[in-house]
Amino acid sequence: MTSITTRAVEIAQGFQSLTIEANDWAHKLTAPRDVAAELVDRIAAGETEAEVTPTVAGHVLHHYGFTGGMEPGAFTKHLIEALVRADRQHWLRLYTVYPAYAQAVHWAANTEDGTRRLQDLAKQRLVTPQDGA
Repeated sequence: MTSITTRAVEIAQGFQSLTIEANDWAHKLTAPRDVAAELVDRIAAGETEAEVTPTVAGHVLHHYGFTGGMEPGAFTKHLIEALVRADRQHWLRLYTVYPAYAQAVHWAANTEDGTRRLQDLAKQRLVTPQDGA
């Protein structure tokens, strides 16, 4: 038969183990936020970039009213607006699903040469093989 003291020690050890597991679980929950913040910082620093297509560039240029823009459909208009208004956490969520649009919005809103880069890309959609390109 187990003494009360022995059982108390077993219960205490169980709680200690549970606390360690809970802390480890909590750490795993917060780790993605750290990774997300690091990715946003890397994107902002230009260390990693998504491939922006000429069509995406044209849509983002249109949103900002720059020349070379092309009007997007309703969903894409709302997507670009969401990216423009998003805080870091939500912008990153959208980036994981729509990296080209997120990258293009970032260029337009946060980089010195972003508009020029987007305009250069948008021009590519106007060039056809018959034009000699």
